[in-house]
Amino acid sequence: HVGELRERDHRQVRRGAVRVSVRMSDVEIRAPRDDERGALATVLGTSLNFPIEPAIERSHRFPLDDMRVALVGGEITSVAAEFRFDQWFAGRALTCNAVWGVATLPEHRGRGLASATTEAVMRAGRDRGAVVSALFPAVVAPYRRLGYELGGTFTKHRIPIGAIPNGAGD
Repeated sequence: HVGELRERDHRQVRRGAVRVSVRMSDVEIRAPRDDERGALATVLGTSLNFPIEPAIERSHRFPLDDMRVALVGGEITSVAAEFRFDQWFAGRALTCNAVWGVATLPEHRGRGLASATTEAVMRAGRDRGAVVSALFPAVVAPYRRLGYELGGTFTKHRIPIGAIPNGAGD
């Protein structure tokens, strides 16, 4: 049902994550490898609070060339990805990258890893000719620091089906 919270296996939730101190010089940012799909699914599921097993099952669909990961001590700790499309302005298509899947393990948050992976995705988009970058942020502040700003809204109206007239005379 829409609006209800989904039940979650709380054994998967990391309680009281301890922050790990890391210098950015100790972080590797790169595209993920094929054998890292399970780790990607785990970071996404843990960070974004969705079931990990279904994500692992679908991980063969991850567009690895369009993803960037942050590794700390050889472990994937953060990820960001892009979806390539054209955005139309004044009747002209402009190459765009839409940022999605920005996620960082709880114990590695607050260290700039999500910003670093997002910047790497944006750079890859620019390198292939994207002139516009878009995202639908859950929070605004971190993305403003990367140069994003609100550019529009999405409004959804819900009305009961019985409130819609049957025809012109209703």
